[in-house]
Amino acid sequence: MSRKPTYAELEKKIRELEARYRQEGRDAEADPNGRQALQAIVDLLPVMIFAKDREGRFLIANKAVADSLNLRVDDLVGNNHADLHPDEAEAAQMLADDRKVIDSGKPLFVPEESYRDATGQTRYLQTTKLPFRSALSPLPAILGIAQDITDRRQAEEEMRASKQMLQLVMDNIPQFIFWKNRECVYLGCNQNFACAAGVGEPEAIAGKTDYDLAWKKEEADFFRECDRRVMETDTPEYHIIEPQLQAGGKQAWLDTNKIPLHDAEGRVVGILGTYEDITEREKAQETLQLYEKIVATTSDLMSIIDVDYVYLAVNDAYLDAHHKRREDIVGHSAVELMGVEAFTQHAQPRLDQALRGDRVQYDEWFEFPGRGRRYMSVSYYPFRDEHQLVKGVVVNVHDITRMRQLETKLIQAQKLEAVGTLAGGLAHDFNNLLMGIQGRASLMATEIDAAHPLWEHVKGIEEYVRSATDLTSQLLGFARGGKYEVKPIDPNHLVDKTADLFARTKKEIRIHKKFAADAWVVETDGNQMEQVLLNLFVNAWQAMPGGGDLYLRTENVILDETTTAPHSVAPGRYIRISATDTGVGMDEATRQRIFDPFFTTKTMGRGTGLGLASAYGIVKSHEGFISVYSEPGQGTTFNIYLPASGRELRREASAAAGFVRGSETVLLVDDEDMIIEVGKAMLEKLGYRVHVAKDGFQAVEAIRRKENEIDLVILDMIMPGMGGGGAFDRIREIQPAMPVILSSGYSLNGQANDIMQKGCDGFIKKPFNIDQLSQKIRKILDDSNRSALG
Repeated sequence: MSRKPTYAELEKKIRELEARYRQEGRDAEADPNGRQALQAIVDLLPVMIFAKDREGRFLIANKAVADSLNLRVDDLVGNNHADLHPDEAEAAQMLADDRKVIDSGKPLFVPEESYRDATGQTRYLQTTKLPFRSALSPLPAILGIAQDITDRRQAEEEMRASKQMLQLVMDNIPQFIFWKNRECVYLGCNQNFACAAGVGEPEAIAGKTDYDLAWKKEEADFFRECDRRVMETDTPEYHIIEPQLQAGGKQAWLDTNKIPLHDAEGRVVGILGTYEDITEREKAQETLQLYEKIVATTSDLMSIIDVDYVYLAVNDAYLDAHHKRREDIVGHSAVELMGVEAFTQHAQPRLDQALRGDRVQYDEWFEFPGRGRRYMSVSYYPFRDEHQLVKGVVVNVHDITRMRQLETKLIQAQKLEAVGTLAGGLAHDFNNLLMGIQGRASLMATEIDAAHPLWEHVKGIEEYVRSATDLTSQLLGFARGGKYEVKPIDPNHLVDKTADLFARTKKEIRIHKKFAADAWVVETDGNQMEQVLLNLFVNAWQAMPGGGDLYLRTENVILDETTTAPHSVAPGRYIRISATDTGVGMDEATRQRIFDPFFTTKTMGRGTGLGLASAYGIVKSHEGFISVYSEPGQGTTFNIYLPASGRELRREASAAAGFVRGSETVLLVDDEDMIIEVGKAMLEKLGYRVHVAKDGFQAVEAIRRKENEIDLVILDMIMPGMGGGGAFDRIREIQPAMPVILSSGYSLNGQANDIMQKGCDGFIKKPFNIDQLSQKIRKILDDSNRSALG
């Protein structure tokens, strides 16, 4: 990777070029070719280069400067920067800085200054200004070297915004976590580490080194040596055994993992460390007697193997995990127990390395009769006698399945959050456009009947809008926005109805149902949960191209924290909905990515890769989670876990078809002209008198001025200035009983859910047609009138 030249090197290069031209008797002003050569060189430089005189006139500028102002280099040279800059205050400040350098004869570093680029966007520069004399200007001038730091500044703002959330996650992880920069200075840690280091709170660690904490100097030296080795070799080190004097004077031994941190260009910029306290395990290695006392109670699988590969001792955890008796292990050779092939390929090389005095560590998946499939950290420690001769190997197998699950979930959450934010924004904007199309189509449909030549086209437009709305629903579902109207639902009825709908179109699939007789009620958005189930059913159908069986089951289950913690949900009562197919199954690599956005195993044009990602997001938005189990050739099982509700089911009367008219006065609040126009037209078509407001401030003012005239407010959620949340609060302060319908292209989560919890009367998702609008308004107004009558 090529190195960027420093400012001093750039200035030196320019002065060398000028000196060469003068020695050859060719002044830069007199020789256009010489000046052109100089201009060509500075145009190639990756930063902004310019020279100005005391009046702010450009003497020279490279292409980067000209491009930033949407001008040619020739347009800059000889002109005053103030004439080119649209902001007089910013231009005046730049000129003042220039003259300060010229008058003082000293360089000036400006860490941040702003200007407007060619598009009118504010950009931020980091600039060095140097006093400068040259053939271009015998009078004092300045040489400026600037670098655009806008992207870095924005990234820093985003990092600050997410820091609190990330810190909360880490503080709830049981491991001790810390990270340092390239100079081994602490940048942050979690709460566990802050307590161990004696600093109290995580923010107090920033800027400190190991020498500032409660460690001994020898310990700090050891930590720094390990840190530098990891960074210099760019190689992670796992299970480094480190001594540490913790707060309160306790001597501890730490099993530490350190990995290098990289910047966007792949350069090592620091380390991330995690550790656990293994003090008792280290003491256990000092004597066999003490080892026997400690390992009897540890959950780690521990054993001692001698130089002939014979087991000398194992602990209870080892026997429980393998479903063996002590006499089945102790006194027997590892070759006998493992088999010749497995021993020579896997165990013997590591045992031999440990018998030579090295510590060996690796992480791997294992199958245990008593525990199932677990991810284990395996360590081989040389066992020495009093003369320091290696007499065997202590093998410690530590279950780190939960830590690996947490790491995987954290990475998945970060990835989904980033792409989900984009997907949610796109879906919201697209829904606004669809609202305009749907509204116009609804209005046209009210003016014609089925016999009209355009009737088929209008209905076709509405059908296309519905199809597009399904796509935005998938995007919002993936963005964990899959809730609109949440109410108590019978899970058996939900699964049964969706399965019957699916079965009518996929008759080659045989569906088997087994439902819990007393299934607990769940609170969900029924339409969105149907989408989840249909996505799973379609996935099963695609895995069974020649037909097959689909087994559906509902169960009441109680999950403890061990099961729920990796999924970041609360323990308690859940409904488990299982869908098992007899299809081709998945390998581990595919299973790990099955919920990734835009990941699909189908050919181009056969799928978007949003189905299962959307299902994952919708279930997460309902405080639940999905798990999947699959093996190649053995089919696949998806399990949906939804929290049980204590509410009772309610039977709701179905809404009448068609639209219902009214005569009340409605305040329509939306910042989109398109929504205002079509919404006003639909409301007037329904017979309502309409007032409009384009933001929260106008809405509040309209309520204040027309307090007794307005009967209902339709309120957009996302608006500049005062949004829907602020407007709702102010409206209810003025008119506590004012009926309000929240309208949004987003789903009912986050800010929208907060507004609904405050007592908003209803929610309508864009795009909606005139029938849906009329029924929603009529229901809210009629309910409000009944409440007013007592």
